[in-house]
Amino acid sequence: HNSLNAPELARIAQDLGVQMITVHGRTRNQMYKGEADWAFIRKVKDAVSIPVIASGGAGTMHHFYEALTDGKADAALAASIFHYQEIRLGDLKDYLYELNVPVRLHGWETL
Repeated sequence: HNSLNAPELARIAQDLGVQMITVHGRTRNQMYKGEADWAFIRKVKDAVSIPVIASGGAGTMHHFYEALTDGKADAALAASIFHYQEIRLGDLKDYLYELNVPVRLHGWETL
């Protein structure tokens, strides 16, 4: 049995025309503890030239910072923490901006 790993699958997907990839931390989803394996996201990011989005388990603003810096993700997503208003999107953008992480404040402009 010959199985492929995530970076190999990401390269194949890119070669087939995929425009971006979401790396989802399924085991940590809805645990609000952050994605523990930033090295895994970095491996996927290093394997492709398309954007990589980190997903799954964010519970603090710092988890987003880690995904975008340690994980080298191009973007990070979350749902529950915003739906339940545990973190306000504007506060997260301000936090990341203060830490010199480029953010879109309105529409498409990037700071």
